[in-house]
Amino acid sequence: MKLKIIAWTSLLAVTLSFGLIHGATSAAARLGDNEKEITSAYGKPIDAGKPTKGGLTTNLYQRNTTLILVQFQSGIVVAEAYSRTDSKPLTNEQMIRFMRTNASGQFWDPKPGSDTILVRRDKKAEARYSVIGGRPTFWVRSL
Repeated sequence: MKLKIIAWTSLLAVTLSFGLIHGATSAAARLGDNEKEITSAYGKPIDAGKPTKGGLTTNLYQRNTTLILVQFQSGIVVAEAYSRTDSKPLTNEQMIRFMRTNASGQFWDPKPGSDTILVRRDKKAEARYSVIGGRPTFWVRSL
């Protein structure tokens, strides 16, 4: 698994160095979007969470074979996690698309000392690949 994560980071670092993760797309929701924009991108949640005392709400969406967990702070997206319904790993293309969507005009750089974390160049977001609950998951969150 560690070798796969190192290979993933290397592939993304090479892709990043050529600027393919620069810019944003309108195909998916992104950090900073509101609930209306998320609903427009992903439809209604399959599991709508209740706000915590701190105002954090976590909703689960499904788009085709992708599960998308979205966390809202006061109605604004602060984190998204992507995994597949069949628990198979996400493709590099899927991860690159999610990062491009959340680039906000910035490049992504590997976090020093980490094989699984990338930090947006403006230091306002990070992306992470890990296995959560037995499911390979790709997270993007605001910092």
